Amino acid sequence: MPSLEWYKIFGVLSVFLTWSSVAYILLRIPRAAAHSISHHAAQRKKEYRIFVLGMTTSLICMTLFVIKWLAPSLQLPGYLIAVFLVAILLETIATWVPLTEGRQFAIHQWCSYGTAVIIPVILILLAVSPRVRGLAFYIDIAATVFIFAFWLMFFFIKKTREHYLVYQSLYIAAFHCALLSIAFAD
Repeated sequence: MPSLEWYKIFGVLSVFLTWSSVAYILLRIPRAAAHSISHHAAQRKKEYRIFVLGMTTSLICMTLFVIKWLAPSLQLPGYLIAVFLVAILLETIATWVPLTEGRQFAIHQWCSYGTAVIIPVILILLAVSPRVRGLAFYIDIAATVFIFAFWLMFFFIKKTREHYLVYQSLYIAAFHCALLSIAFAD
């Protein structure tokens, strides 16, 4: 059986492409801390198209990482793989449907918040996997705690919404740190 280890690179590539896409948007569009990454991306067509290309490639890489390395290496149950793939599908739709107005706004919001709700579920299910141990386990738990803290702050401390971009970025970073720690920490 060929080694699965080289498939880890798709996880790293996905994270790199996500943050490159986000950085591109935030460097090209005037930043407003109260607005999401998607809100920034939807402001200009050319930048939005480049963002979509980068994020779509990132999500393809994430799919390959999950299917070719994460699932077999951790012997993940089918339901967890399905949850992961639903999150990736929702994020793909949120990427391709700009955060504008009307139906597009509703579709984008349902998909992006759907992904945001699924992320801590994925982290919890990974944490209870017998193959996630040591430092990776603790990073996964810490990321989950941070994510729940962000949810609580978002719902109960209205002032945090003024810095939505910061908290959204930290949310994504926590998820990425957990995934990469599972792939690379022993």
